Amino acid sequence: RLVMDEVYSDFCVVPQGLPDTLKLMLDDSEPIISLRSFSKSAGLAGFRIGYIIASTSVISAADTASNPFTMSRPALAAANALFEPEGFAIWESTRQVQIRDRKALEDKLQELPETNLTFGNSSTNFVVFETPSMLSQDLAQRLLTNHGIIVRPCASWGFPKHTRVSVGTTEEMDKFFNALTEVLQQNESQKETVAVGGGAFFESL
Repeated sequence: RLVMDEVYSDFCVVPQGLPDTLKLMLDDSEPIISLRSFSKSAGLAGFRIGYIIASTSVISAADTASNPFTMSRPALAAANALFEPEGFAIWESTRQVQIRDRKALEDKLQELPETNLTFGNSSTNFVVFETPSMLSQDLAQRLLTNHGIIVRPCASWGFPKHTRVSVGTTEEMDKFFNALTEVLQQNESQKETVAVGGGAFFESL
């Protein structure tokens, strides 16, 4: 059977950007299994709870074979609350705000001279951007040390100048962008200082 990792599907706003797996599952013989999570758009990452969508036969088999004690009572209570009218409304409102703030961050990054969106716009709850003039490890260290902001360098994935930042609250994203702008400007100023100082030294020889 084909297993589709769709834990970020709630964040995709591109028309027909994802296959219609639910339509494919209407036929009980379709070998499609969709993996979903409450850790992303619903914000229940600490509970480690998710679900699968599949045909009746697959669900029955999974229910028979799975450990009956894989979820804690608090996790199940939190997941159930999401499907109450109030919980679902908050969930959807939060998702829309995350999508809005992600787009706002991408627009700002595209206007910032020191950053590039080399992988295009995101369909997840995070944004990956490139800083051609600065290594991501150095950027992450300065953001943490000077501003208390944690981002994820992508060097271990083979992209030494790319950084991944998760979409938080509107206030957090504003704080991140202001801090990023400051760090990049300081980096450029330091490079200019070194260049000027070095030039003066060699001219004196």
